[in-house]
Amino acid sequence: MRGLRTRGFALILVISIIGLMGITLGYLGYSCRLMLAEADRVHVKAVDRNLLLSGLTWASLNLKAEDRRQRSEGKGETGSLDANDIAGSGVQLSVMIEDVNDNTAMVRVRIYVPSAWHEANRSRTFRITQAPAIFSK
Repeated sequence: MRGLRTRGFALILVISIIGLMGITLGYLGYSCRLMLAEADRVHVKAVDRNLLLSGLTWASLNLKAEDRRQRSEGKGETGSLDANDIAGSGVQLSVMIEDVNDNTAMVRVRIYVPSAWHEANRSRTFRITQAPAIFSK
C-alpha cells in the first residue's frame, strides 16, 4: 500500500509541473509578441525619420540657382527616391518641390513604410532654404 501512494504522489506532482510549465510558456509567448510589436513600432518610426531626413536633404541639394528659375515657372518637380535597398521592400519616398522663391522653397515629403503590426503613411510640408554654396555644384 505504501508504494501505491508514492506513485500517485509522483504522478500528481508531474502533472502539476507540466501545467505550470504550460502557463509559463503561454505568458512568455504573449510577452514575446508584445516585444516584437514594440520593436516593429520603433523600427517603423526610425525608418520614417531617416526617410524624412533623406528626402529633405535631397530637396535642399537640388535647389540650385539655375533650377530655381525653371521651377518657378512650373508647378514643381516630384522626385521618387528608391528606398527599398535602405529600408526594406514596399517603402516609398517621394519629394515634391513646390513654390520656389528667392531664398526658400516649400517641399512636400510623402513617406509610406509598411510593416506587420504598424505602418507609416505620412505627407508633410516643410519650408527649406537653399543649400550652402559648399554643397551646391
